[in-house]
Amino acid sequence: MLSKDEAFKLTKYTYNDLQASAAAIRDEVYGKRITYSPNIYLPITQLCRDNCAYCAFAQSPENADSIYMSIDDVGKECVKAIESKYCEALLSLGEFPEDKYIEARNWLDENGYERTIDYIFNVASYILNNHGLLPHINAGASSAKDLARLKKVSASQGMYLETVAGRLSEPGGPHYNCPDKQPALRLSTLEAAGRAKIPFTTGILVGIGETREERIATLLAIRDLHLRFNHIQEVVIQNFVPKLNTAMFNATPAGTDEYLWSISAARLIFKDSTHIQATSINHSIDNLLDAGVDDLGAIKPITRAEKYPTNLKEHLAMLRIQLSEFNKDLTARACIYPEYIDRKDFVDDAVLPFIKDKVNSSGLLKIDPSHINWDTGEVLDLTELENQIEKKRDRNFPIKNKQ
Repeated sequence: MLSKDEAFKLTKYTYNDLQASAAAIRDEVYGKRITYSPNIYLPITQLCRDNCAYCAFAQSPENADSIYMSIDDVGKECVKAIESKYCEALLSLGEFPEDKYIEARNWLDENGYERTIDYIFNVASYILNNHGLLPHINAGASSAKDLARLKKVSASQGMYLETVAGRLSEPGGPHYNCPDKQPALRLSTLEAAGRAKIPFTTGILVGIGETREERIATLLAIRDLHLRFNHIQEVVIQNFVPKLNTAMFNATPAGTDEYLWSISAARLIFKDSTHIQATSINHSIDNLLDAGVDDLGAIKPITRAEKYPTNLKEHLAMLRIQLSEFNKDLTARACIYPEYIDRKDFVDDAVLPFIKDKVNSSGLLKIDPSHINWDTGEVLDLTELENQIEKKRDRNFPIKNKQ
């Protein structure tokens, strides 16, 4: 594993300098396997008290589809998800909207909830106990008490750290007037998740004004917490994409090589200690594979207004073909990675049976939507992989000498 000095030296190298070493580490650790998570995306509320300059998710009450998704609407989405062999329910929400919007405060009062987080707990409990889907909860910057409570109704949780660059919260920065994006607050959430032994997803956002050095500092901050608590199951490297109706619509995103450099740098920093994820939404599969990813994240090409099987079939079939050209196998996983399922105290006793019902002896999904013949409904059992990966040999600092 790289020292901190070695990690910061990565800033002096190009993507081409890092790429081969990053991909080699991924291949040695994970072999042919490239995982993804089939999930249903549930935006429980798009109201948020933060004003991130790049965010297109957060909406005002008058523009949001609803103040909060109702339990009935959640149930309808779960039924469709089960029909399409999904296993995860991804609960996404804005942070503490009741502190900003009277509409959110009134909705919670009328429905008997003190806070948004209390409603999220009930939604996750409903999903788990009535539909058997595994909740993954992205509740933002949360207290230790709330994280521990949500653990009782979820298989995993997550929150992007995004950056430790506090200057981006100053006037004119993308995180100005965003109380929940203060680096210290988000780091405290990651630490609390570690103390609570929660399988946790976090990540960075590339191209919002941070420097390479600040990106490395953010990855090292995540690694430091992971080395203490061993709870960061994946690090997501997300690229900023300008979106309409946001303050950063005209901002220039990071170039392709810069984004891929960030993925490779993350792989070299974390080596084999956690999973590195990036999605194929804005970058080609071959680029992501070359950069060293081992997970493609959530496969959710479906909106609430669309039907499932046709879009899902075509999307997954395309991914499988693309990966096979690189001698890689697309494999479905649960929102909790295999190595955390049986780790002592990382899963609540009430949640574990639901996870066990979904996974095989390797901790991967019994039913992989990418291995279904949608014309006949036949399930092809291709997810039974080796129970353990061959012991990994040590590596020296895996960067070729720069001329």
